[in-house]
Amino acid sequence: MIIDGKLLSELEELSKIRLPDECRENILNDLNKILEYAEQLNVSDVDGDGLISCAGTDGLREDEALENDFASHADDGYRVPKTFE
Repeated sequence: MIIDGKLLSELEELSKIRLPDECRENILNDLNKILEYAEQLNVSDVDGDGLISCAGTDGLREDEALENDFASHADDGYRVPKTFE
């Protein structure tokens, strides 16, 4: 599906808004980008739990992930890495 000027005018009428002429082209581009992204999500390989399959990627084992646990529990909250000096 592609949103063109005619459909944008219909959307303006339905939503009771009027877009300034200088914004119409940018809004058309943005709406079409949103639709393209939604279409990419529709064709993603999703398993039965509704999660996107990550087959073929090398992930960390549990013990490796825990070694990198920089947000460890401290006595009064969480300890996180310093972000600035």
